[in-house]
Amino acid sequence: MSLGITGAGMVTMMTSILESNQGQLTTLGEELSSGQKSQTLSGYGENAQQLLNLNSSIAAANAYVGSATTVSTDLSAYNDALGELVSDATQLSQGITSLTDNSSGTSAASFSALVSGLATDATTTLNTQSGTRYLFAGTRYTTAPVDAIGSLPGLTSPTAFTAVTAPALPDYDTDYASSPGGDAAAWGSPTVTIAAGETISYGISSNNPAIQQLVYSLQNAQAATTASEPDRTQYLNLAQNAAQQALSGLQSLQAGNAANISQVNTVQTAQKQSVSTLTNMLDGIQGVDTTQLSAQISSLQTQMEASYKVTSSLLSLSLVNYLGSTTG
Repeated sequence: MSLGITGAGMVTMMTSILESNQGQLTTLGEELSSGQKSQTLSGYGENAQQLLNLNSSIAAANAYVGSATTVSTDLSAYNDALGELVSDATQLSQGITSLTDNSSGTSAASFSALVSGLATDATTTLNTQSGTRYLFAGTRYTTAPVDAIGSLPGLTSPTAFTAVTAPALPDYDTDYASSPGGDAAAWGSPTVTIAAGETISYGISSNNPAIQQLVYSLQNAQAATTASEPDRTQYLNLAQNAAQQALSGLQSLQAGNAANISQVNTVQTAQKQSVSTLTNMLDGIQGVDTTQLSAQISSLQTQMEASYKVTSSLLSLSLVNYLGSTTG
C-alpha cells in the first residue's frame, strides 16, 4: 500500500512541476513575442516608477522634436521668401540706377515693366503660405496679408517715407479699409516652445518697416514712370533711398531668421539624442535578449518532454504497485 501512495505522491509532484514549467513557458513565449519583460507595470516591481518617468520623458522629447520639425518648415519658407524680397529690392535699386545713368541707362518702358513685375513678385511672395498658414500675416494665419501692390492708388506727390506703427496698418494690408483702428494680430509673431523653458518668436509680419520701405519704394518707382519733372526725379530719389533701406532691413530679417534656424536645429538634434538615450535606458529595463529567451524556451521544452515521460512512467508504475498491494 505504501508503494502506491509513494508513487501517487511522485506523480502529484511531477504534475505540479509540469504546471509550473508550462506557466513559465507561456511567460517566456509572451516575452519573446512582445520583446518586453512584462505587459504590465506590476511585472517590473521597483522599476515601475522609473518606466513611467522614462516614458513620460520620451513623450515630451518627441513632442519637442515635432514642434521643431513644424517650425523648421516655416523658417525654411521664410528664408526662401526673404531671399526673394531681397532680390526684388536689389533689382529695383539697380533698375533705378540704370534708368538715371545717361551713358548706359535703360528705357522708361523697360523700367516700367521691371517695376510692374517686381510689384507682382513682391505681392506673391508676401502672400506665401506654409501649409495653410500665411507666413507674413502676423497671427491672422488664414488671411492673405497683402493686396496687389501694383494696383494700389497712385501717389499724387513726392512725400517722405513715414513708417506705420502697430497696431495701425499700411495701405497695402488687406485689412486696411476694414480696420481703420488697426489690428494687433496683423503685427503678431507666432511663438513655439522647442524645449523645456526654451521658446522662440519667429514670425515676420508684412507690416515690418523693411517691407513697408520696399512697398513704398515700388510705389514711388511706379509713380516715376508717368510723372514729369521735377516730380519724376524726386520719386526716383525717394524710391532709391527706400530700396536701400528695405534691402538693409530685409538682410537683418534674414540674419534673424538664420539664427532661429540654427537654434531650432541645435535643439532638435539634442532632443533627438535625448529620445535615443532615454529609449536605450527604457530598453535596458523592458527589453529582453531574444537569443537567450529562445535558448531558455528550448531548454524548458526539453525538460518538459522528459518530465512528461517520467510522469507517464510513474503513472504506470503507481497503478501496478497499487494493484499489487491490493491483491497481496
